Amino acid sequence: MQKPKGVIPATITAFNSDGSLDIEKTKAYAEWLIQEGVHGLVPNGSTAEPMSITEEERMQVIKATVDQAAGRVPVYAGATHYGTQMQIDLCKAAMDVGAAGHLVLLPLSQAELPVSSAMTHLRKIADGIGQPFILYNNPYAAGYELTNEQVKELVDDGVVNGIKAAHGDPSRVTYLKYLCGDRLSVLYGHDFAGWEALMAGADGWLAAIPGVIPDLIVQLYEAIHDNRDFELGTQIWKRMAPYVYYYNFAESKPHWVAVNKATLRARGLDFGECRSPVEPFTDEEYDVLLRALAPVYPEAVLA
Repeated sequence: MQKPKGVIPATITAFNSDGSLDIEKTKAYAEWLIQEGVHGLVPNGSTAEPMSITEEERMQVIKATVDQAAGRVPVYAGATHYGTQMQIDLCKAAMDVGAAGHLVLLPLSQAELPVSSAMTHLRKIADGIGQPFILYNNPYAAGYELTNEQVKELVDDGVVNGIKAAHGDPSRVTYLKYLCGDRLSVLYGHDFAGWEALMAGADGWLAAIPGVIPDLIVQLYEAIHDNRDFELGTQIWKRMAPYVYYYNFAESKPHWVAVNKATLRARGLDFGECRSPVEPFTDEEYDVLLRALAPVYPEAVLA
């Protein structure tokens, strides 16, 4: 698998109002992101409501995304399963429909599974699929995370060549780059400190929020990473800030998947509904969202 880099949204899955999968809107969403300039796509990550999606639907979503991308950007399929062999099978199935690679979440929780067993699990996956993958180092979803030194072990062994560092602390970026250099593509994996992470040397941003304001995040990435124009990057970040801080720190807001779909709708884009148990926005919640979004996209909100 090629090393991932750039702005890589964890994509939503489009559903109809009756909860059924909407493949055409899922493809339209992928096309919109590509036109906005993103550098890759991750279907079936945590933003895609994967725990409510059947295995058959997962493959439909991956294939639809790959078909729509048509080689213009790589598709890294979210691959989450508890059983090692089941996860290998899921990865192989994604490769069969054209996925360039995989985003692999840590297994179980540390209270139930020793870290040594998790490391073995990850090594077996890489061996089983015959290529390295993006490690999803997410303490919120898995209940624990690997240390930077443990990640380096996996890089040394050829197990991973990319990481979605989802803790949120930008200092993880600098330490991982110190330990692994260019052998590891370090992607900032949370939604609130992308500016800090890119300033610290992140190779990209893989999270949910790039899936709703991709144009600005691509501009931010190009300014800081590609052109080293830190002043311009700071200006872009200041424009984004009202929405970014609402997205992460608003005292009362719905599930972030609902936030994504409501934000897209506020921007005049209909990419489907959420699937139960995720609830849609109330009118009051939508008003709060609009107030946060208005300074960022005033024309879209007023449209």
